[in-house]
Amino acid sequence: MKTLVINTEKELKTFVNENRKNITNINGVEFGELYPMMEVSNKHATYYDVETQGNKFLYCPFNVTTK
Repeated sequence: MKTLVINTEKELKTFVNENRKNITNINGVEFGELYPMMEVSNKHATYYDVETQGNKFLYCPFNVTTK
């Protein structure tokens, strides 16, 4: 497993587009290949939280762990 720090939403968007299936954790939130669903733009990063049944924000810097 590799861990890297991404400093902006725009950089995270590019990384997610290329590596979504390999992401296992972002800022302590566990991710599978497809779930939870993420939406990343140049200014915001959110994921769908099943417990609250709503979207939650991810804030930079992003500590991303991959397979």
